[in-house]
Amino acid sequence: MIGFDLDGVLCPEYIWLDGVSRDVILKMSRILAPIFQPSGEYCIVTGRNNSEITLEWITEKLNVKPMFVYINVDNISPALFKQQIIQNNNIETFIESEFAQVEYLRNNTTKNIIHINDLFKGLYEERN
Repeated sequence: MIGFDLDGVLCPEYIWLDGVSRDVILKMSRILAPIFQPSGEYCIVTGRNNSEITLEWITEKLNVKPMFVYINVDNISPALFKQQIIQNNNIETFIESEFAQVEYLRNNTTKNIIHINDLFKGLYEERN
């Protein structure tokens, strides 16, 4: 199965504003349209720790719902959380937007970890 990070892969990255809480920014992200609509069997692995807002966005914005959604409700390191989920589940390929997390996951899992830029570059090159 393919896995996607949420922010920066499916949901556009939001801008952190000084003096604005994480919860307010996550609520603001509800209006954002998906970067693309995944299809087929897939899952989402997100470092977010807010289940309600995250599941609401997925339900409202994605046409094909994921088979599984893994949310970092224990608020551990996002890279460590993703590593544990990717390595211990049937996720063969994972798409991530943060370079540091891509590097960490490549070094600490046996799975195919792809940066979102490389995914889009590959799709572009296939069409040209």
